[in-house]
Amino acid sequence: MILMKVCLLLPLCLLIAQCSPDPPVGIQGRPVSQPAPVVKRSGGVQHIINVSAYDPKKKSRPGRGFSQYDLSALPANGARGLIARAGKGGKLDEKCANFIRSADRAGLLAGLYYRVQRHVSPTRQADQFVARAKAIARHRPANAAPLLLCGDYDGDLSLSAIVRFMDRVEAKTGIVPIAYLENSQALKLKTRAADSRTAAKLRRAPYWLALYSHESGAGPIFPAPGNPRGLVKQ
Repeated sequence: MILMKVCLLLPLCLLIAQCSPDPPVGIQGRPVSQPAPVVKRSGGVQHIINVSAYDPKKKSRPGRGFSQYDLSALPANGARGLIARAGKGGKLDEKCANFIRSADRAGLLAGLYYRVQRHVSPTRQADQFVARAKAIARHRPANAAPLLLCGDYDGDLSLSAIVRFMDRVEAKTGIVPIAYLENSQALKLKTRAADSRTAAKLRRAPYWLALYSHESGAGPIFPAPGNPRGLVKQ
Protein backbone atom coordinates (compact mmCIF):
# COMPACT_ATOMS: atom_id res chain seq x y z
CA MET A 1 0.00 0.00 0.00
CA ILE A 2 1.44 3.38 -0.99
CA LEU A 3 0.45 6.52 0.84
CA MET A 4 -1.11 8.52 -1.98
CA LYS A 5 -1.05 12.32 -1.64
CA VAL A 6 -4.40 13.21 -3.17
CA CYS A 7 -5.24 16.70 -4.39
CA LEU A 8 -6.44 17.95 -0.99
CA LEU A 9 -3.06 17.10 0.51
CA LEU A 10 -0.68 18.12 -2.27
CA PRO A 11 0.21 21.45 -0.62
CA LEU A 12 0.98 19.64 2.63
CA CYS A 13 3.21 16.92 1.17
CA LEU A 14 3.89 14.60 4.11
CA LEU A 15 2.97 16.14 7.44
CA ILE A 16 4.59 14.40 10.39
CA ALA A 17 2.27 14.65 13.36
CA GLN A 18 3.48 15.10 16.92
CA CYS A 19 2.43 12.83 19.75
CA SER A 20 2.97 14.36 23.17
CA PRO A 21 3.92 12.40 26.31
CA ASP A 22 3.20 13.51 29.86
CA PRO A 23 3.90 16.35 30.50
CA PRO A 24 2.55 17.88 27.25
CA VAL A 25 5.62 18.35 25.08
CA GLY A 26 6.35 16.93 21.63
CA ILE A 27 7.58 13.35 21.52
CA GLN A 28 11.15 14.46 20.94
CA GLY A 29 11.01 17.24 23.55
CA ARG A 30 9.55 19.93 21.28
CA PRO A 31 6.62 22.03 22.53
CA VAL A 32 3.34 20.78 21.12
CA SER A 33 2.70 24.17 19.52
CA GLN A 34 5.85 23.95 17.40
CA PRO A 35 4.96 23.16 13.76
CA ALA A 36 5.76 19.63 12.73
CA PRO A 37 8.35 19.20 9.97
CA VAL A 38 7.16 18.89 6.39
CA VAL A 39 8.80 16.80 3.70
CA LYS A 40 9.35 18.96 0.64
CA ARG A 41 8.16 17.38 -2.57
CA SER A 42 11.14 16.86 -4.87
CA GLY A 43 9.13 15.61 -7.86
CA GLY A 44 7.24 12.38 -8.38
CA VAL A 45 5.40 10.36 -5.76
CA GLN A 46 6.83 10.20 -2.27
CA HIS A 47 6.79 6.48 -1.52
CA ILE A 48 5.60 5.70 1.98
CA ILE A 49 5.38 1.99 2.80
CA ASN A 50 2.98 0.55 5.37
CA VAL A 51 3.94 -2.61 7.23
CA SER A 52 2.56 -4.92 9.89
CA ALA A 53 3.33 -8.25 11.53
CA TYR A 54 1.42 -10.23 8.89
CA ASP A 55 2.10 -8.07 5.81
CA PRO A 56 3.29 -10.26 2.91
CA LYS A 57 4.69 -7.51 0.68
CA LYS A 58 8.29 -8.17 1.72
CA LYS A 59 8.03 -11.49 -0.16
CA SER A 60 5.84 -10.44 -3.08
CA ARG A 61 8.47 -8.94 -5.39
CA PRO A 62 11.95 -9.96 -6.51
CA GLY A 63 15.00 -8.06 -5.30
CA ARG A 64 16.28 -7.18 -1.85
CA GLY A 65 13.92 -8.13 0.92
CA PHE A 66 13.33 -6.38 4.23
CA SER A 67 12.35 -7.36 7.72
CA GLN A 68 11.42 -5.70 10.98
CA TYR A 69 15.14 -5.62 11.81
CA ASP A 70 16.56 -4.42 8.47
CA LEU A 71 14.82 -1.88 6.25
CA SER A 72 17.86 -0.75 4.27
CA ALA A 73 16.28 -2.06 1.05
CA LEU A 74 13.47 0.50 1.27
CA PRO A 75 15.44 3.76 0.92
CA ALA A 76 17.67 2.00 -1.62
CA ASN A 77 14.55 1.58 -3.75
CA GLY A 78 13.26 5.13 -3.29
CA ALA A 79 11.08 4.94 -0.19
CA ARG A 80 10.99 8.03 2.00
CA GLY A 81 9.01 6.76 4.96
CA LEU A 82 7.36 3.86 6.74
CA ILE A 83 4.09 3.55 8.65
CA ALA A 84 3.90 0.56 11.00
CA ARG A 85 0.70 -0.92 12.39
CA ALA A 86 0.54 -0.27 16.13
CA GLY A 87 -2.52 -2.40 16.78
CA LYS A 88 -5.83 -3.73 15.52
CA GLY A 89 -9.13 -4.08 17.33
CA GLY A 90 -7.62 -4.02 20.82
CA LYS A 91 -4.56 -6.18 20.03
CA LEU A 92 -1.05 -4.77 19.70
CA ASP A 93 1.15 -5.57 16.70
CA GLU A 94 4.26 -7.35 18.02
CA LYS A 95 6.61 -6.08 15.28
CA CYS A 96 5.70 -2.40 15.49
CA ALA A 97 8.49 -1.15 17.76
CA ASN A 98 11.15 -3.04 15.80
CA PHE A 99 9.89 -1.55 12.54
CA ILE A 100 10.15 1.98 13.96
CA ARG A 101 13.64 1.39 15.33
CA SER A 102 14.75 0.01 11.98
CA ALA A 103 13.15 2.95 10.16
CA ASP A 104 15.13 5.36 12.32
CA ARG A 105 18.37 3.49 11.56
CA ALA A 106 17.58 3.54 7.84
CA GLY A 107 16.88 7.28 7.80
CA LEU A 108 13.18 6.83 6.97
CA LEU A 109 10.41 9.05 8.23
CA ALA A 110 8.29 7.01 10.63
CA GLY A 111 4.63 6.78 11.48
CA LEU A 112 2.07 4.55 13.19
CA TYR A 113 -1.41 3.46 12.18
CA TYR A 114 -4.12 1.68 14.13
CA ARG A 115 -6.78 -0.53 12.53
CA VAL A 116 -9.98 0.52 14.29
CA GLN A 117 -12.68 -2.18 14.44
CA ARG A 118 -16.27 -2.06 15.61
CA HIS A 119 -16.19 -4.88 18.20
CA VAL A 120 -14.00 -2.81 20.57
CA SER A 121 -14.74 0.66 21.94
CA PRO A 122 -13.10 3.32 19.71
CA THR A 123 -12.08 5.18 22.86
CA ARG A 124 -10.30 2.11 24.21
CA GLN A 125 -8.55 1.57 20.89
CA ALA A 126 -7.47 5.23 20.77
CA ASP A 127 -6.06 4.97 24.30
CA GLN A 128 -4.09 1.86 23.33
CA PHE A 129 -2.81 3.58 20.18
CA VAL A 130 -1.60 6.69 22.00
CA ALA A 131 0.00 4.66 24.80
CA ARG A 132 1.89 2.59 22.22
CA ALA A 133 3.02 5.67 20.34
CA LYS A 134 4.34 7.32 23.50
CA ALA A 135 6.14 4.16 24.62
CA ILE A 136 7.87 3.84 21.25
CA ALA A 137 8.69 7.55 21.10
CA ARG A 138 10.54 7.44 24.42
CA HIS A 139 13.18 5.14 22.90
CA ARG A 140 13.74 6.99 19.61
CA PRO A 141 16.84 9.10 18.81
CA ALA A 142 16.67 12.67 20.03
CA ASN A 143 16.92 14.03 16.48
CA ALA A 144 14.19 11.81 15.01
CA ALA A 145 11.26 13.54 13.32
CA PRO A 146 7.97 13.23 15.24
CA LEU A 147 5.78 10.24 14.48
CA LEU A 148 2.92 10.47 12.03
CA LEU A 149 -0.35 9.17 13.52
CA CYS A 150 -3.09 7.53 11.46
CA GLY A 151 -6.43 5.89 12.13
CA ASP A 152 -7.18 3.02 9.74
CA TYR A 153 -10.98 2.69 9.82
CA ASP A 154 -12.86 -0.49 8.92
CA GLY A 155 -15.51 0.15 6.29
CA ASP A 156 -18.30 -1.11 8.59
CA LEU A 157 -17.55 1.43 11.32
CA SER A 158 -20.14 4.08 12.03
CA LEU A 159 -19.07 7.66 11.44
CA SER A 160 -19.69 8.35 15.13
CA ALA A 161 -17.12 5.66 16.04
CA ILE A 162 -14.56 7.21 13.65
CA VAL A 163 -15.14 10.63 15.19
CA ARG A 164 -14.81 9.22 18.73
CA PHE A 165 -11.44 7.70 17.85
CA MET A 166 -10.25 10.94 16.22
CA ASP A 167 -11.42 13.07 19.12
CA ARG A 168 -9.77 10.83 21.72
CA VAL A 169 -6.42 10.82 19.94
CA GLU A 170 -6.59 14.59 19.56
CA ALA A 171 -7.51 15.08 23.21
CA LYS A 172 -4.48 13.05 24.31
CA THR A 173 -1.93 14.35 21.77
CA GLY A 174 -3.15 17.66 20.38
CA ILE A 175 -3.08 16.05 16.90
CA VAL A 176 -5.96 15.07 14.60
CA PRO A 177 -4.81 11.72 13.19
CA ILE A 178 -4.76 11.10 9.46
CA ALA A 179 -7.87 9.18 8.35
CA TYR A 180 -7.32 6.11 6.20
CA LEU A 181 -10.49 5.62 4.14
CA GLU A 182 -11.00 2.55 2.00
CA ASN A 183 -12.33 2.76 -1.55
CA SER A 184 -15.72 1.19 -0.75
CA GLN A 185 -19.25 2.07 -1.78
CA ALA A 186 -20.53 1.78 1.81
CA LEU A 187 -18.03 4.27 3.18
CA LYS A 188 -18.61 6.73 0.33
CA LEU A 189 -22.35 6.66 0.96
CA LYS A 190 -21.90 7.10 4.71
CA THR A 191 -19.56 10.07 4.38
CA ARG A 192 -21.82 11.71 1.79
CA ALA A 193 -24.79 11.38 4.16
CA ALA A 194 -22.94 12.76 7.21
CA ASP A 195 -24.67 15.52 9.15
CA SER A 196 -22.97 18.92 9.14
CA ARG A 197 -21.33 18.49 12.56
CA THR A 198 -19.86 15.08 11.68
CA ALA A 199 -18.75 16.27 8.25
CA ALA A 200 -16.95 19.24 9.80
CA LYS A 201 -15.11 16.88 12.16
CA LEU A 202 -14.12 14.52 9.34
CA ARG A 203 -12.84 17.39 7.19
CA ARG A 204 -10.31 18.34 9.88
CA ALA A 205 -8.34 15.15 9.25
CA PRO A 206 -5.90 14.73 6.37
CA TYR A 207 -7.03 11.79 4.25
CA TRP A 208 -5.10 8.68 3.23
CA LEU A 209 -7.22 7.16 0.47
CA ALA A 210 -6.96 3.61 -0.83
CA LEU A 211 -6.67 3.57 -4.63
CA TYR A 212 -4.87 0.42 -5.70
CA SER A 213 -5.42 0.94 -9.43
CA HIS A 214 -7.34 3.30 -11.73
CA GLU A 215 -9.98 0.58 -12.19
CA SER A 216 -10.57 -0.30 -8.53
CA GLY A 217 -13.72 0.66 -6.65
CA ALA A 218 -16.24 0.32 -9.48
CA GLY A 219 -19.72 -0.74 -8.36
CA PRO A 220 -23.44 -0.33 -8.96
CA ILE A 221 -23.48 3.28 -7.70
CA PHE A 222 -19.94 4.62 -8.23
CA PRO A 223 -17.80 4.09 -11.32
CA ALA A 224 -14.07 3.46 -10.97
CA PRO A 225 -12.64 6.81 -9.79
CA GLY A 226 -9.75 6.62 -12.25
CA ASN A 227 -7.32 8.73 -10.24
CA PRO A 228 -6.92 10.28 -6.76
CA ARG A 229 -8.86 13.41 -7.71
CA GLY A 230 -11.79 11.30 -8.86
CA LEU A 231 -11.74 9.38 -5.59
CA VAL A 232 -11.78 12.62 -3.58
CA LYS A 233 -14.92 13.72 -5.44
CA GLN A 234 -16.64 10.40 -4.66
